[in-house]
Amino acid sequence: MPTVEENKNEKRSKLMDAAHSLFTSGSALKPPTIDEVVKLAGVAKGTFYLYFKDKYELMDQLFLKKLAECVNSALFKTRQHFAGRQTDDAERVNTFLDNVFVYIEENKAFLPLVRDRVSSCYRMMLKGREAELKDAYGSLVKLFLAHGYTEYESEMNIYMLVSMLTSVSCDGAVHGEPYKLDEIKHGMQRLVNKLLANKEERDYDI
Repeated sequence: MPTVEENKNEKRSKLMDAAHSLFTSGSALKPPTIDEVVKLAGVAKGTFYLYFKDKYELMDQLFLKKLAECVNSALFKTRQHFAGRQTDDAERVNTFLDNVFVYIEENKAFLPLVRDRVSSCYRMMLKGREAELKDAYGSLVKLFLAHGYTEYESEMNIYMLVSMLTSVSCDGAVHGEPYKLDEIKHGMQRLVNKLLANKEERDYDI
């Protein structure tokens, strides 16, 4: 028999899955209403407020979940690719971003929401150090630290890159303009490599 905690997690997951389904399948590309979410999830409206303050908090949590999926998937594939062999940080970063953009291409329907929620979600992530993002976020911070940045500068770099990435990749993936997604990927790779090259380099594997 499921525990109380397992039942709570299941209901929370149902609400988030319902919100994701409604958002990505809708033509208006805007957050669904709470009534729509609870109806699709098959739970009472009062249950919604046990987990989320409002629909915007729900969408923030959903964004963090998708961000964790994206970053962790890219990080796992990058580590697999370079397992057992030495390479420089630039090559690792380029491969990591290759994998990030593969995920973006496969999940482009969700990008308009991501673009609008980056700032509030990033603050939430910094406060709570979301468990699903802890390893990936820590790896990125250490990468910048290894190139001479302070912790504050490293966190600011990540925030700026995530904000830029979600904004410009949305336009490229969804609209194909003003630049195509592949062009944006190469631009981001050049930008990150320049950030790393501008500081003293130490050995660190992402």
